[in-house]
Amino acid sequence: MFVHLNCHSHYSLQAGVDSIDALAQAAAAMGCPALALTDTDGLYGAVSFHRAARAAGIRPIYGAEISGSGERSEPRAVILAKDLQGFGEVCAVITDRHLDPGFSLARRLGDASDRVVILSADSRVLDAVARARGAGNLYAELSRLAGGRASRDLLAFARRRGLPVAATNRVLFLRREGFAIHRLLAAIRTGTTLSTLPEGAAAPPASWMKTPAEMARLFADVPEAVQNTRRIAERCNVTLPIGEILFPRFPLPAGETPSSRLEALTRRGVRALYPGRLAEATRRLDHELKVINGLSFAPYFLIVWDVVREARSRGIPTVGRGSAANSLVCRALGITEVDPLGHNLYFERFLNPERTDYPDIDIDFPWNRRDEMLDYVFDKYGRENVALISAHVHFRGRSALREVGRALGIPGAEIDALTRALPYGVDVARLGAARETIPECRHLPLEDEPYRGMIALAQQIEGLPRHLSIHCGGIVISPFPIIQRMPLQKTPKGFVVTQFDMYPVEDMGLLKIDLLAQKGLAVLTDTVRAVAARHNVRIDFARLDPARDPATRALIRRGDTIGCFYIESPGMRNLLKKLRVESFEMLTAASSIIRPGVADSGMMKAFIDRHNSREAVRTPHPRMARLLRDTFGVMIYQEDVIKVVHDIAGMSLGEADRLRKCMSKKRNWEDIRIHRERFLSGAVARGVRSGAALEIWRQIESFAGYAFCKAHSASFAIVSYQTAYLKAHHPAEFMAAVLSNRGGFYAAAAYVEEARRMGLTILPPCVNASEATFTAVARPGGRNREAAGGAAANAIRVGLGQFKNVGQCAIDSILAERRRGGSYTSLADFLSRAAIGEAETEALILAGACDALGGTRPELLWQLQLLAHGRKRGVASLPGFFPFSGATIPTLPDYTLREKLLVELACLDITVSAHLLSLYDIEAAGRVPAKALRRLAGRVVTLTGWLVHAKRTRTVKNEFMKFLMLEDATAAFEVTLFPRVYRRFGPLLYDRGPYTVTGRVEQEGDCLTVTAHRLSRVAEA
Repeated sequence: MFVHLNCHSHYSLQAGVDSIDALAQAAAAMGCPALALTDTDGLYGAVSFHRAARAAGIRPIYGAEISGSGERSEPRAVILAKDLQGFGEVCAVITDRHLDPGFSLARRLGDASDRVVILSADSRVLDAVARARGAGNLYAELSRLAGGRASRDLLAFARRRGLPVAATNRVLFLRREGFAIHRLLAAIRTGTTLSTLPEGAAAPPASWMKTPAEMARLFADVPEAVQNTRRIAERCNVTLPIGEILFPRFPLPAGETPSSRLEALTRRGVRALYPGRLAEATRRLDHELKVINGLSFAPYFLIVWDVVREARSRGIPTVGRGSAANSLVCRALGITEVDPLGHNLYFERFLNPERTDYPDIDIDFPWNRRDEMLDYVFDKYGRENVALISAHVHFRGRSALREVGRALGIPGAEIDALTRALPYGVDVARLGAARETIPECRHLPLEDEPYRGMIALAQQIEGLPRHLSIHCGGIVISPFPIIQRMPLQKTPKGFVVTQFDMYPVEDMGLLKIDLLAQKGLAVLTDTVRAVAARHNVRIDFARLDPARDPATRALIRRGDTIGCFYIESPGMRNLLKKLRVESFEMLTAASSIIRPGVADSGMMKAFIDRHNSREAVRTPHPRMARLLRDTFGVMIYQEDVIKVVHDIAGMSLGEADRLRKCMSKKRNWEDIRIHRERFLSGAVARGVRSGAALEIWRQIESFAGYAFCKAHSASFAIVSYQTAYLKAHHPAEFMAAVLSNRGGFYAAAAYVEEARRMGLTILPPCVNASEATFTAVARPGGRNREAAGGAAANAIRVGLGQFKNVGQCAIDSILAERRRGGSYTSLADFLSRAAIGEAETEALILAGACDALGGTRPELLWQLQLLAHGRKRGVASLPGFFPFSGATIPTLPDYTLREKLLVELACLDITVSAHLLSLYDIEAAGRVPAKALRRLAGRVVTLTGWLVHAKRTRTVKNEFMKFLMLEDATAAFEVTLFPRVYRRFGPLLYDRGPYTVTGRVEQEGDCLTVTAHRLSRVAEA
């Protein structure tokens, strides 16, 4: 019986066509007892192959085809693992192939042990490997794909050399018709078009999965080549360690175990945190430690504790979030800040005795200091034992269309004309539906060529893996070198990552922890540092509770939270006003009920109405009212689901958590219908009417992957309150930090305008006053009183780092020379001292950074040309004069306001001199400023604004509508386009505008929105 030993899935990136499941099922249908998966230079799909082969009833053989350094003439070889150690050896060879710049296939395979089987069709490789390690488990790979001559020559070589032969078909696609897609992928991979595809870049058309009978006929003259495939398959017997838990070694004091160390640390922490509730806290701690030790997870908690402790010792703030904040153990260790007793957090959402995989402990660091902590982990556990985890990037709607368009040779402008109008995440197969339902897509010529052909091909590659990226925060820590379990390679941006993404890493038993980068923490840290430096005021949030501060509470209640971590989106700011949020508990709830799972089910409206006493609390069953007392009978947290199914249907905590995971879409572990039947039958058995059980299930199902756990929301709420406190009390320092850290939800221009609306002056960049980042300063010429050691900050100076076309080296040079030699006195002085190019200096001049050097901006540009010309000729300049001419600079008028705004926008992506709307004619009668909306509730008004943010959603009738956030110079305002208006005016919404909107001002509590009747674009002045 023949066994395919050279078979490629779509994880042979941009070459293989079919999925692992499809290949395994096809091999089983052909009667093959086994199948080798040998993706090019990769084991990306090994864990998926393990599951697919088991499901198909065949034995998996793990290996890879290792390529040389080129596309065509370089040698290749297949290596197959005989056992788990051989699997590690395959991982090591693949890693060397990706990371060793001097990689030689023949030399590397010559060092391979007898735990791998090697097949190659290259006589040079076979000869070199045989000389280095002997002929054991070495085979000449016979293929009839490239013609008879090559096969005959290789067969003759093998017989002369005494090497056995093995037949393969180098499968790149499952069926004959897959060749067209393989060829398309080859064009994408090589950056060419189908008409210019290099010879040899694509496999031969016959590279499809032939049946054993077809292979036997193909090699009828060499029957041993077919027989040997079965013999090789029988030697390869690898069992992946799926489900093992392998902790790295954590250093402990003599005589201690991980469990005893964890108990000592947590009991000390609990005594310090709960002196008045020690008995209650101890009971909870005993329960958690029993579960943790029963699962042997103590080392995990110690590893994370050590990372957090080290960060704190370096002055790096951290936030422990996710379900870990449900745990008193995590709180006692200082990993999390949320009080699980005070906030009634449910430990079983984090961990329960039936859990078999690692729990999740996510740690946030400031984005600009996370790398320090990564280095710490690498150094502590050994760089060979730690790796960043990859993310597998797939061809999706727009990327698939773009790549296919390039491969077809379609001009970029034509490709962009189609893809630019499409929403993110659109499916290629549903472009017709998008055109019918999304107004911005109404004009798309989908039936016209070349788009019709491009779309048809893009559907064929949509969803295929494309390349590796880096997971947003995941790292893996192993007790032994990582490459014993998985290969490593570089991403396109140069990061070394695992070939496995996060779930296979966990499946292989290795510890994954998430060390994440967060801008909110960096904003917080930078603001606190700036306040201390300017005003000698130390803000210590360990002693200060922002949730009790009146100014902070008022700011959040008003929804004035642009720039504040996690609570700055238009929807969240409206929700804060609707709920009149006054407490930490309510802010925690707000960050959960805004999620689609709660909002789409109608329960967000119910929560708001019940909170504001406009609706009585009603639940499908009385027990739910007791379980959900704190949330007005509404399930808004993942913990609520676990509590409800456990109490109402009698499902075990393990079953409840599996249901939660199934809903979260993190894994398709079980069909949700199985959980549904289990819940309904269990609820009815416990006396719940079937109608009530169905309604409870409807509410559960509406979460569908969107609900937060309460502890996660509470962790975020801590940072939200802290950033809101800083905005309320130190607005200039806070907004400067937001801008310096590249903001959060909005673009820089939106934060600049928010700062202006707060009464802060925006000062232009200046080579004599700016730092690299935005800085809070006293307004020049203002009447400022001294405040605690520094003048009150009521202005923000734009940083030099905001320039799009000025490099970091130039900025560093400007600042270093200014510190060394003082302020620059003229443009000539500046150019003679700073290491900066002519184009970079021109950008500085255009945006006003050289205004302090004397002269108007046109005059400075004139000087620059003369000085640059003199530089090129090597002639020195004299003060007031210029070389080779002796001429003085003519008097030139400065730019108009409109000209300044245009160059500022081009150079900085923001406008400094005035609001963007100054570029447009908006003086028409009848328009009202946005700040006047509060006194115009119920009236029809006309406003003009610049588009800041837009969100498309669906109504309960499944029609599209759109929410817009616009702003003028006085305020930001929200606009709602219901389906009829959206269908009519949606095609106009293709950029930031600005737009004139006519509509009715609606008021709900303190929340104001404009329901649009008409919308139009505004022409430039």
